Amino acid sequence: MELTCVAFDAPTGQSVRVMAECFADEFLNLGHTPEEVMDLFHSSEHRLAHRAWEELGEVAVYAMVKAVARRKQEIRERVLASRAARGV
Repeated sequence: MELTCVAFDAPTGQSVRVMAECFADEFLNLGHTPEEVMDLFHSSEHRLAHRAWEELGEVAVYAMVKAVARRKQEIRERVLASRAARGV
C-alpha cells in the first residue's frame, strides 16, 4: 500500500475546517467517542489534525466534533425509526 496525497487550492479558505470535519467524521465512524477524537486533535503525533486544532482553536474544533457526533446520532435514530415503522 502506498500513501498518496493530493494538493488543491482552497478558494473559500475553508480547507482546514473541512479537513478537520473529515477527521472527526472518520474517527467517529470508527467508533471513537467525541472525547477521544478531541485527544487526536490535541496530539502532535497526528500532525494534520493537530494543525487544524492550532489554526481553528479549541472551541471551534470541539463544537465541530460535537456537531458531527450529533448529526451521526440523528441519522442513526432516523434509520432505526424507519426500520421499526417498516417492521424490519
